[in-house]
Amino acid sequence: MKITHNKSESESLRQKAEELLKRKSEDKILELIEELAFQNEEKEKRAEELVIANKELAFQNEEKTKRADELSDVMANALKLIHELDAVKNEREIQNEALMLHQVELEMQNKELSFAKEKTETDAKKYAELYDFAPSGYFTLSKDGTITEVNFSGATMLGKDRSQLKDNRFGFFVSNDTLPIFNLFLDKVFSSKANVSCDVTLSFRENLPMYVHFTGVVSENGEQCLVSMVDITTSMHLKALHESKENLQKVNAEKDKFFSIIAHDLRGHFNGFLGLTRILAEDLDTLTMREVQKMAENMQKSATNLYTLLENLLEWSQMQRGISTFEPESFLIVPIISKSINLVMDSANKKEIEICNNIPVDLEIFADKLMFALIIRNLTTNAVKFTRKGGNVTLAAKPGPGHSVEISIRDTGIGMNPQMVDDLFRLDVQTNRKGTENEPSSGLGLLLCKEFIEKHGGKLWVESEEGKGSIFYFALPSAPPRNR
Repeated sequence: MKITHNKSESESLRQKAEELLKRKSEDKILELIEELAFQNEEKEKRAEELVIANKELAFQNEEKTKRADELSDVMANALKLIHELDAVKNEREIQNEALMLHQVELEMQNKELSFAKEKTETDAKKYAELYDFAPSGYFTLSKDGTITEVNFSGATMLGKDRSQLKDNRFGFFVSNDTLPIFNLFLDKVFSSKANVSCDVTLSFRENLPMYVHFTGVVSENGEQCLVSMVDITTSMHLKALHESKENLQKVNAEKDKFFSIIAHDLRGHFNGFLGLTRILAEDLDTLTMREVQKMAENMQKSATNLYTLLENLLEWSQMQRGISTFEPESFLIVPIISKSINLVMDSANKKEIEICNNIPVDLEIFADKLMFALIIRNLTTNAVKFTRKGGNVTLAAKPGPGHSVEISIRDTGIGMNPQMVDDLFRLDVQTNRKGTENEPSSGLGLLLCKEFIEKHGGKLWVESEEGKGSIFYFALPSAPPRNR
């Protein structure tokens, strides 16, 4: 607008100048020209100022534009920050809600833990009471059997205070004869994850032995085992009484059967003896001297057999009642065996049986002399009885295992089948078969040999084959117990 106005003024001055030129003189024109020049200069100055002002305006516009852009960026960043703040706020609100929920859960868990703790303490108290006053003894043992924990019942069963039992070996209370069983029980418990059981006897100085049943299992760490102990003394005594009753009934039944067998044998001997005496009493006048002599020989045999049977029966009854004398001593066996063989030689000679004595002269045993002589005499008599004419009977002996002497009596007789061998030492089975020359046999002598041998701590056994003969073996100690 200012530039347009300046142009109109210049035109008016020009018009005036032309008019002055026409009207006035040149001086006036010059003045006008100077004035016009001055005005032009002013106009140029104003134009320059306008240019400068325009530049300033342009600069200001650029600054404003820049500020507007910056403001726009600031606004955008502010909006972004606001959004981020809103997001953070929302996230914090969510976190606060989660924290509140978590706090509620923690409070509930604390209540549950408190309840569980109270219940655990109550259960622990009940368990401690049950553990201490349970009827069974409970022990915690180390690998070497040291007691680390024990309940009140266990300490009472051992007759000690718990403080006295801890750090002591349980094996001290176990009897010597069952200590190996207890040690094996401990080994099995620690080597196996399963429950292990055993029965042992506890020994106390002033009290009777206590029978106990152990059940043990290894702990989780494998360094200890948990053992329960139950007193089974009463049940063991009842069991023993029951077994004794059954054994007694069995023995009585066997004895009844045995006595009936013996009575039958005695009746047979007496019937024969009475029959011969009746013939002598009624028909003596009609008998020849040879017939009388034959009857006398038969009566002598019957009397001898009857005497042997009664003697064996007396010895056996004394053994059963525990009144037989038993005086073991050390002695050489050859003299006793030779004397016993001489008592059997008459029967052997009549059957033309050779008796071979292969006993070493320096062999010694520890036994009762009378019992040993009866054993040799009975076994040798049986060997001759069941051997045919012209057979052999051989006696031999040698040192046996474990400070013993093993003696054998072998015959070439009729032998026995397996069933007869199994029935040899049974009271309730009749094994009294006759000899090869119809010699009588009650089986009592063999039972008596077995009783005498076992009284010495020895054993008797037999090997036999029907038709080929038998070998009777028995073992007796070679020295007193203190020297074994």
